[in-house]
Amino acid sequence: MDTIISKTLSIDDAHLTFLKFDLAGRGLDAQLSAALSVCDRAVGLDTIARQTFFLSPDVYPDELTAALDRAYGRPLPVTSFVYQPPAEGHAVSCEMWSFATLSPMKRAAHVSWVETGAATWGFVGGTGAVLGRAGNHSVQSMLSDAQRDLCPAGLEFGQMVRTWYYIGNLLGAAGNGNRYELFNASRNAVYRNQWPNLCLTPASTGIGMSKGEIVFEGLFIKPHQDAVQISWLDNPLQTPPYLYDIRVEQSRKPSFSRAAEVRIGNTTLTFISGTASIRASRVVHPQRVTAQTEATIENMAALIDGETLRDLQQIRVYIKRPEDLNLVRDCCRAHLPDTPCVYLIADVCKPDCLVEIEGVHGCVRATAGPALGSAATDSNHRPQTAGCV
Repeated sequence: MDTIISKTLSIDDAHLTFLKFDLAGRGLDAQLSAALSVCDRAVGLDTIARQTFFLSPDVYPDELTAALDRAYGRPLPVTSFVYQPPAEGHAVSCEMWSFATLSPMKRAAHVSWVETGAATWGFVGGTGAVLGRAGNHSVQSMLSDAQRDLCPAGLEFGQMVRTWYYIGNLLGAAGNGNRYELFNASRNAVYRNQWPNLCLTPASTGIGMSKGEIVFEGLFIKPHQDAVQISWLDNPLQTPPYLYDIRVEQSRKPSFSRAAEVRIGNTTLTFISGTASIRASRVVHPQRVTAQTEATIENMAALIDGETLRDLQQIRVYIKRPEDLNLVRDCCRAHLPDTPCVYLIADVCKPDCLVEIEGVHGCVRATAGPALGSAATDSNHRPQTAGCV
């Protein structure tokens, strides 16, 4: 087991800690038990809301579940197993989010939630779907299951702020296009009922897996106070995904916001979607992975309104070609030092994109901004952004 890497941010009356660790190839049960013991001493396992395990192809989830059951009992925190090989040669990489609050963490099947003074934070994960000819029905069922899982937490689907969709064989042929386009059509059919303007939908990552169908994770926030402000963000350097100028049927274009900004008091959290080297609707620097990584980081910087990238709390870096690891890692370390990071091998949704990065940015301002009215905190009434109609 490598060192546990963590970073903590204060939000309202809570402490949100991002943790990351890696496991080598042998003795996974013992290694994971040791890692969880370190995490327990650091933050308390009773505060873990979600954990995502990134697996190399020769690792199976049941090699990890016994150690998880011993450490947590049942129910577990939201736990997802994703077949994206860790790029640095580990058998497993794990990313955890811990919420330490005055209220205890609550858990049920596929959902964890915790209350702060300002909001309820909920996480759903570990669920999936089959993406075939009946892709729309399967994705709809997966998201309906997520809504059902939210019931014990008193949360609703429309309070979804951030999503992750891990899609096996992402660019494989499907119908008249590829599997990512088929997934987009399915997602759009579900989202349109909740967010009629498909430019203004939850922040998201849609990324490839080396095997499997679809794994879903979601973050939900239910404000308790008008002072909680939630907004979808556009990037001035990029066209909104649903308005991409590409040769794809409109119904098959992606629907997500570039980021979701959550302001609570004087703390601002920005959940940055999967971001690539795209300007307007075009991939820039094809086949030049260092230049693509730099352009991607510039795109992320454009979303945080002048704040420093050093306030990134954690990032994930998805690399299409394993041989590009050193170049991408050197670039990220130069621009984003001291940030907990997982490097993963995964296909990216555009053939010419060689790298994709997502992250969580958090900063505390000296004074809180003016509170918005309750309509602005309702997930059905986000502030409009330029360029969307």
